[in-house]
Parts: sequence; C-alpha cells; structure tokens
Amino acid sequence: MYTWLKTVVQICQKSGVHLGALYPTLTVASASISEPFSMEEITRALFAMDVHASPGPDGFGPSFYRHFWSALRDDVLQLFHEFHDGRLELDGLNRALLVLLPKKEGVRSADGFRPISLQNCPMKLFSKVMVNQLKPLIPLLVDPD
Repeated sequence: MYTWLKTVVQICQKSGVHLGALYPTLTVASASISEPFSMEEITRALFAMDVHASPGPDGFGPSFYRHFWSALRDDVLQLFHEFHDGRLELDGLNRALLVLLPKKEGVRSADGFRPISLQNCPMKLFSKVMVNQLKPLIPLLVDPD
C-alpha cells in the first residue's frame, strides 16, 4: 500500500498535479461547536426527543426528564459541562441494553429478529445536542456531489 501511494504521489508531482488542490483547507467560522453547551440548546434537544422512546438501563426515558426538567436541568447542565471538559466518567453512563425484537410471531432464526439498543437518556441527549450543532455546518463539510 505504501509503495502504491508513493507511486501515485510521484506521478502527480511529475505531471504538475497538486494534491492539496483536491482537498482545500476548510475553515469553519463557527467556534460554537467547541464552546461549552448552553442550557438553551440542551433544553431544545430534550424537548425535541420522542416522549414515547424506550427508557435505557437506568429506567428513565425522555418523558421523565421532560416532566421533571425544572428540578433536573441544573444537574443535566453540570453533566454536559463535565462531558465537554472531558471529566465525565462515561463507563456507567454509556451502558445499553441490546434487545432482539421478533419481526413476526414464531420466529426461530437470527434473521427474524430486529436488534435494538436501549441507551440511557443522557447519552441520547449528548448525541442530539452535538448533531444539532453540526447540522448547519454539514453543507460546508460535505460536498453535494
């Protein structure tokens, strides 16, 4: 593989093709994706989640967090700050239950089941907030072709 790549680079150099032109430097002008999470974006993400989503191993789904949001919001914000700072111990939080749901009645082979992963709500919330931050930047990061 190394030899092949080296040959490609040499051919490009000899023919005057600059590989850097194929991959221009991208500057994303938004520092918001590296700033700490705000209460507003966490709240917006939580209230956009499906209240009927299955709870994770901890037994608490989005409906629980939404119902008790006024009491939980400061603790959840602290959780997000620790996550952002890299201080959050994810081992216990990032647990999931893997469940096989039968696609139809009387299934006996593996292909007749649909696997689902039941994750704890804070992990789903981390993902949703980060996705919401990246959505406006995707056209800058991914070429339409």
